[in-house]
Amino acid sequence: MREEEARHIASADGHMEGSAAMFAQAFTGRWKPVWRAPGYQFALFASALFMTLMPLLYLASIGAIGWLVYWHFTHDAGMLNTRAGGRAILFLLLVYLLPGIAGVVLILFLLRPLLFLFSGSSDEDAIEVFPREEPRLFAFVESVCNTMGAPVPERIFIDCNVNAAAQLLGGGFGLLGRRRLALHIGLPLVAGLNATEFAGILAHEFGHFSQGAGMRATGILNRMSRWMGIAAYDRGSIDEGIAGMMKSETPSIVIIGMVLMICIGIARLVLKAVFFFGFGVSRVMGRRMEFDADAHQTRFVGSKAATESWAKIFGLTEAQRLADVKIAEQWKNRTLPEDFPALVASTARRLSPDAKASIKRAVEDTHTGWFDTHPATGVRIRAMNALDENGVFRLDEPATTLFTNFADASKKASYAFFKERVGEFIFSATFVRAADLFGSHEEEDARAAAVPAFLGFEPADWRPLTLRMDAIEPPSDPKACWERVRAARQTLSAAGPAAAGAMDEYLASDRTLLQTEAAPTVFGLGISSIKKEFQFNFSNARSMAAAKDKAIEIASRTSATIDDALDAGAARVTANLRMLAVPGIEKRFPEAPKLLARAQVLVKAEAGLRRAFPQMKQLRENFQRALVLLPYVDDSGMKDKAREVFRPLTDTLRDAVIGLRQDLGGVKSPFPGPDGDTNLGGLIFRETPAWREYDQILGAASDAIEKFAETQRRVMSELVDIASRTETALRSQSSARSEPTEARSASRSR
Repeated sequence: MREEEARHIASADGHMEGSAAMFAQAFTGRWKPVWRAPGYQFALFASALFMTLMPLLYLASIGAIGWLVYWHFTHDAGMLNTRAGGRAILFLLLVYLLPGIAGVVLILFLLRPLLFLFSGSSDEDAIEVFPREEPRLFAFVESVCNTMGAPVPERIFIDCNVNAAAQLLGGGFGLLGRRRLALHIGLPLVAGLNATEFAGILAHEFGHFSQGAGMRATGILNRMSRWMGIAAYDRGSIDEGIAGMMKSETPSIVIIGMVLMICIGIARLVLKAVFFFGFGVSRVMGRRMEFDADAHQTRFVGSKAATESWAKIFGLTEAQRLADVKIAEQWKNRTLPEDFPALVASTARRLSPDAKASIKRAVEDTHTGWFDTHPATGVRIRAMNALDENGVFRLDEPATTLFTNFADASKKASYAFFKERVGEFIFSATFVRAADLFGSHEEEDARAAAVPAFLGFEPADWRPLTLRMDAIEPPSDPKACWERVRAARQTLSAAGPAAAGAMDEYLASDRTLLQTEAAPTVFGLGISSIKKEFQFNFSNARSMAAAKDKAIEIASRTSATIDDALDAGAARVTANLRMLAVPGIEKRFPEAPKLLARAQVLVKAEAGLRRAFPQMKQLRENFQRALVLLPYVDDSGMKDKAREVFRPLTDTLRDAVIGLRQDLGGVKSPFPGPDGDTNLGGLIFRETPAWREYDQILGAASDAIEKFAETQRRVMSELVDIASRTETALRSQSSARSEPTEARSASRSR
């Protein structure tokens, strides 16, 4: 144990004992060891077999080449005993030396990757926490490990990744000596999960800790794969030397270069085959280890908590991407959030319905590729549910309570995270709380959560709730207006849940239709299939036609259900907002004037967004077309054709961004922008991209699409919140069978 670590532990023993008592009651059951499935044992045996045979064959190949070189020099020297002279003797000398040169170069080529076999990554730049700083965390980790019978990690590191990991310390040599373990904790997980879910993540990693032979096997296999990969794909000084020989004006040197190139080419083909085989074996072993660690997680916190955490983890991953976009905007002012994990967690609570639908598809995915490091999430969830465990730990508190001082840990990890990104420019940055930088989102989160409660469903970004009015006018008949509220509420009681049930299908069909709008751009270049990286629901023109027909059928079937709910929702919100404008309403609802003033600003913003919506949909479609073209723009075989389409398409995107920025520039923004913008154009379209600067154009279009949808959601969620407060207040002022008092008075006066 390192001296520094021992000093920290010695100074924290008392604190750890006290901290352990804080969550001792959360351990509610008796732990039973996890039985390792035959698939795990077989994968471990296959890994051990490969680890044994592959190095032996590799070294034997090097030895065989060396022996052949030696045999050639000692047995074929007679070919030089000739009376030939001049060029003939030079040719014979070349023939005699050439196998030896080729053999020596080949041996050096094969030996070079061995230098990387036992190299290890340094932990010097990682943020380590100590028991003195976080006695509660260390006590909790020790309690969980002792409960599970897993070894306790020697060191704990924190970072800003949405991940946790188990690590064998000591680099390559750590794989062979005493097992020293480290735990890596991504703080966004702590900020975004509850204590039970986070404990399940730790139990998963401690399940890996208990896989002593498995961790060593996969560690060695991964290093061997890296070893083979370097030998097969890396181009070093040997390749540069051969390339120089091929350019020589001396024919004999060119011949030597050609022979060397052929020999190394053949060696590379063999190494590639071994690399892919070993890579596949390591991935099979890795996936079996994940299933085993999942079983530990499920047994510790139960099947329900273990499976429910997946959607949150995927949500935090998407939120991290969105948070990066926000930070990029603020970096122009040299300001950064000091608590990046809190920003990620806050963003995850406000994901759009479209993002949630994508996360649901990812969670339900059951396809596992041969070279995937982890099994498909849907398969893992199915296995967790099949275990039907109740768990032995439950703590209904935020995961941050497991830290003594989460705020300080978050600051340290955030600083290291941004330092890695911006380098020495970090010293010119100003760090502030994420809530001060981006605003506190507690009220906004509450409004967003209230939308499905009020409407019975959550409208999609690209099929939004629209009010079809430019300003709030008082109703000519308050009683009839209130009756519309009641009728809409009654309609939504059935239409809302029906729309919620149809929404996932609709969003999937909308995604497919967007893809079918973009794919012909690629097919028009003569390309027969879409790259897998785009994750389209089809691969070629024929399957696209079938997918499009199916998506149109689903969209047609679900649209009617969703439209009924949208119409009823719009009627309910509109009628409630108009009730705020009834003369004298403030006598029964004192907040009405203030809410009406705010609602007028929001309604005008909603009207501006509604008018811009068709152009934004077209911008979204053109952006998707540009994305699928992008990989071919720099492709040597396709770039000319691709650029002929790509250039005018990006020009169209740029014109759309500029035009929409100007159109929305005259609409007052209900929310201040990061630069104090007071109009929707400046809030949504942060920059005007330069002409033919493709990165700027695509970045501006992508940001605008996300910002437009976010602004649309914010406007509507606040309008729904105002409508809900109005309806609640007026219903409390009325009897069970009659309209509000003001409406009754108006009715009697007539």
